[in-house]
Amino acid sequence: MHLEICYSNDMEQITEQKNQTIKEMYSGIGRLLNFSALSNLYFCRTPQWMMQRIHGYKVNGKPAFFKDEECNQMANALRDIANQLNEIADNIEKTK
Repeated sequence: MHLEICYSNDMEQITEQKNQTIKEMYSGIGRLLNFSALSNLYFCRTPQWMMQRIHGYKVNGKPAFFKDEECNQMANALRDIANQLNEIADNIEKTK
């Protein structure tokens, strides 16, 4: 039983760290991304849902946050966007 509690606390701490990384990303390059489109295309959610989690706004009396699988979904969404941007940049360079 003690191992389960430690595991749960470790997972919660990792998820908290991932949420903090997302919040830092938002305050850094957030102005370059359209979070309305990101929340809609990659999460099928509203922009308000996304902002509640990024900023930890209270929803039903509790701070909202991204679940671990949603953190991974965010990472994959950002990778997809990065890949698309790299492809466009490559095409620009190839154009004569």
